[in-house]
Amino acid sequence: MVMWPDRRRQVRGEFSGLVYREMITMKTLVVCRVFGIMPRSPRLVHPACAAGGSSGTVMGTLGVAIVTLLGLVMALGMAAPAQAGGVVGDGTSASCTAAAYNGAMAGGGLVTFNCGPAPVTIGVYTEVITTAVTIDGGGLVTLSGENLRQLFLVQNGGTLNLRNITLSRGKFNSGGAIYNSVGGTVDLYKVRIELSTAESTLPLNGGGAIYNLGTLRIDQSFLGNNLAYRLGGALFNSGTATVRNSSLTSNRASAGGAIWHSSGTLVLEGVSVIGNKAESLGPAIPREGGGIYSFATIIITNTTFRTNIADTGGGLYLANGSTTSLLNVTINENRANLGGGIFNNFATAANLKNTIVANSWERNNPVASLNCDGPSITSQGNNIIGDGSCFSGLPSDKKNTNPLLNPLADNGGPTLTFMPQAGSPAINAGSNTGCPARDQRGASRPFGSACDIGSVEFGTYPPSLWLPVVTRS
Repeated sequence: MVMWPDRRRQVRGEFSGLVYREMITMKTLVVCRVFGIMPRSPRLVHPACAAGGSSGTVMGTLGVAIVTLLGLVMALGMAAPAQAGGVVGDGTSASCTAAAYNGAMAGGGLVTFNCGPAPVTIGVYTEVITTAVTIDGGGLVTLSGENLRQLFLVQNGGTLNLRNITLSRGKFNSGGAIYNSVGGTVDLYKVRIELSTAESTLPLNGGGAIYNLGTLRIDQSFLGNNLAYRLGGALFNSGTATVRNSSLTSNRASAGGAIWHSSGTLVLEGVSVIGNKAESLGPAIPREGGGIYSFATIIITNTTFRTNIADTGGGLYLANGSTTSLLNVTINENRANLGGGIFNNFATAANLKNTIVANSWERNNPVASLNCDGPSITSQGNNIIGDGSCFSGLPSDKKNTNPLLNPLADNGGPTLTFMPQAGSPAINAGSNTGCPARDQRGASRPFGSACDIGSVEFGTYPPSLWLPVVTRS
């Protein structure tokens, strides 16, 4: 076993204007082989290590460990493995075991699965990624941490590409399924991350599904039913994160029900943020940001917020120092006692254009809440606000106006959306200047004389190539 020295990193945090810094310490690594990818678990040692496998077991400080491991490799005449990847399984579900997965991962490169025609779940050990790895589950494979382990730790210089796969029941202090370090890259395409937990209640821990300090890209994916006892039920971001054509659904945290955005840049395009909640999970901290809590740069386009719940900022909580741009966004039917849609806590900039904020309610009572609360937000024109809040407004804004939206539904495309009703004041009422060429579903804009206000364009249809994000038997 190699005892990895404490690796400390500063991450900025804030609650209600309080700024502080916290040292985050990574835990011990369990290392069984000198490859680009190493199994890691602070709780469960890989059986091959416990049995004294061919790679040997070494204990000591980092310097001694490296020398000893290099000597062992030379003594055994082992060359560094080629980046060949491998195939897990021989065509049957029984052949797709943790050992088969571990063996296929040994060389990096492309890893695929041959487990037969039925869905299969494989309980796996944590993989430490230091090189380029692509894992394609073919839409049939679930990798499970069994509520015991994190699934991936991506280190500086490592790249993890996940395709057509489900990650489930990961568990760790931060990043229940994936921890992406500074200098790491994670790219998810048609990936489902569910039922994963960031279990620490200490400050600046979180990310039930993903803890990101590096570069993160998420496309056509689903992050749902994840839990962080502290911050960011689905995602803790302190790096560069881009989420497109994806759903963040039913995640929970003490603050930032779906996302806690600490620093760096966060971009959401074509995303549904639905049913996330900031709730009491142990730490005595304010339950803020049911959907997103942000005090950095966030750019949101063609996105829907619905039924996100908090005490303050049901859809969005914009903290002091944050910079926010909302373009063709629909924020409807969210719940909080202060700012059912948006709470602005003296953000550096908060701009709305072609955006709907309406039908907000108090957290626990069927009583209307202000759609926006806190200092005035800046209107860049052509917004619909269901009450008199948010800003004084421009002539193109429609305040105290019901947007007349149909219920949340599958209106085509990869996510759920609100389609305007026939006769909605949102139709042909947006600005064409800066309006996205397509709506949240991928349908062309504008359809008519002008873009519609909100995330969906009435009367036009998305491309037929869109398939459901998740298909499971």
